[in-house]
Amino acid sequence: MFKLFKYLKKYWFLALLAPLFMIGEVALDMIITKQMQLLIDEGIQAKDLEAIKIIGFTMLSFVLCGVVCGFLSGVFANIASSKYANDLRQDLYSKIMQLSYNQTDKFSTASLITRVTKDVTVMQTFVTQITRFFIRQFGMFFLGIYFTIRIDIRFGIILLIALPIELVIMLIFMKKAFPMFTVYQNRVDALNRVVHENLTGARVVKAFNKEEYEDKRFQETNEKLVGLALTINKMFALVIPLFMIIVYAIQLAIYAIGGTTIFAAYEAGTSPDITVGKITQGTTYIMMICFSLMQLGMVFVSFARASASAKRINEVLDSKLEIEDGNLDINTINEKGKVEFRNVTFAYPGASVNVLDGISFVINKGETVAIVGATGSGKTTLVNLITRFYDVTSGEVLVDGHNV
Repeated sequence: MFKLFKYLKKYWFLALLAPLFMIGEVALDMIITKQMQLLIDEGIQAKDLEAIKIIGFTMLSFVLCGVVCGFLSGVFANIASSKYANDLRQDLYSKIMQLSYNQTDKFSTASLITRVTKDVTVMQTFVTQITRFFIRQFGMFFLGIYFTIRIDIRFGIILLIALPIELVIMLIFMKKAFPMFTVYQNRVDALNRVVHENLTGARVVKAFNKEEYEDKRFQETNEKLVGLALTINKMFALVIPLFMIIVYAIQLAIYAIGGTTIFAAYEAGTSPDITVGKITQGTTYIMMICFSLMQLGMVFVSFARASASAKRINEVLDSKLEIEDGNLDINTINEKGKVEFRNVTFAYPGASVNVLDGISFVINKGETVAIVGATGSGKTTLVNLITRFYDVTSGEVLVDGHNV
């Protein structure tokens, strides 16, 4: 997959600006959470209206700066990913245009369409995620842990217990989900193949009264795709509530620790080590940490989808061309129109029987030649060899004396 990132080199500056501004947004989110703690402790708890105004204005200023950083990060990430996808799609399409008939049939038209459209879009989305969302979630996860521990070491112990549980849930989910995305893409190919065949062959379907048969065929293929999509979505639907249970459990633990500490201090007539503002700050950080971990999991899910799509794209880009252009300058040809077959033998790739065997003839300019034979005798194959849709197995096909 990583070899496809060469298309991002041209836009490295944009790809660098996106995470830099995202780092700025994450840092400001952390500062805003700290300001919220000061607002509660030094403003609301202290009943200091002036402090509330000053801290509130400061928070709004940081929020505005964070919005600007987030906006610029999104702009640069989307520009970089869109240009990346455009270049990748152009190269992929150019390579498809160079494939032989045999290679096109091997991939299938429907599959090639899916690779140029859906698979490239998946890669574009992944580039956006790694230049923006991955940095955001990664930063929130580790900075959140750092600042939570700084509030109270006991909050860190709670995280030490809860985070491994979340990681286990995420790993189980990813292990189940990763193989499904390759299967999902293949089923999209199968659905596109059925649609493509029926749209291009609509006259044949109607002529043989096969509408009901093709409708059933489409329905079966579509149900397989929908069934797999529902399975994946059910897994997503299960993971999120499990994460929320853990998040609420952690918050309750923090409230319990904070409340117990505050009550004990009041009874002893001393100032508590933990304030209401710090409890609120800690729960906010916990939300950031847990949700960032969940979002990091989604990034890894996107990585699985992108890996499957990248593999399919590389299959096309890495295909060795069966038919390569020669080096003849066509401007030097004195066009006449003579066609000659010299002892031509041809068999389709993978076939054990020759379609044409030792065929030789000459058609001069101005002559009309009729080629007659039963279905499968090689009439269309013979014409396809003149236009070099396939290369001969042996012998030569010449146009005006030049081997095609």
